Amino acid sequence: MMKLLAVDTTGQGCSVAVTDDDVLLCELNFRKKETHSRHIMGLIDTVLGACRLSIHDIDGYAVSRGPGSFTGLRIGLSTVKGLALVTGKPVAGVSSLDALAMNVPCSNRPVCALIDARKNEVYMARYRWDGKVPVAVVQGCAVGPESLVAGVDEETVFVGSGLSVFGDIIKKRLGSMAVCLPPEAGSIRALHVARLAYKRFHSGEVDRTDSLVPHYIRPSDAELNHRAAPAESGV
Repeated sequence: MMKLLAVDTTGQGCSVAVTDDDVLLCELNFRKKETHSRHIMGLIDTVLGACRLSIHDIDGYAVSRGPGSFTGLRIGLSTVKGLALVTGKPVAGVSSLDALAMNVPCSNRPVCALIDARKNEVYMARYRWDGKVPVAVVQGCAVGPESLVAGVDEETVFVGSGLSVFGDIIKKRLGSMAVCLPPEAGSIRALHVARLAYKRFHSGEVDRTDSLVPHYIRPSDAELNHRAAPAESGV
């Protein structure tokens, strides 16, 4: 039996769960317009307490590594990596788009996971279910409205925060081929992060804490500004 503590902080909501193998013991989903750093440790303590476990009872950690909010990603990853280092337990990162696609279980239609990327773009990946997991047929990328609907030629389920940006355009362009799920179906659950990570652990895959970094897909504004800044002259 493997007890996992899973965390997702990639969007406006924060989700924490504890699983035993792939069975959910407790999950807490919290949404408030404040930085996740103010709540993440309290949520972890609450979930562990509800399960009557201590951090030392956890066998491994799971975390969404992106794409998503740049600040949220850094908070979730730094929290989980810190716990992994302190306890000496392994950690596995998973794609937040993969976890989002898990919100549409065992669909017999393609699933398009969308995360709001701002700047009139969304992070997008398309999936087909294979057994118990969604398999990407279009890998994660940042796209605008034209590229988003390109290649969709059959009824497809759309899910995620990206619908708040392009939902109307998707419906207009695709008509009855677009099945758009409501906003409450679009939040990433730590349970799904845990289940994807458990599959990695079961296959012997773990991440080194020093090399586990956010998968932004698109560079942050800070990176773009750094690239654009002129090099300082030597003295």
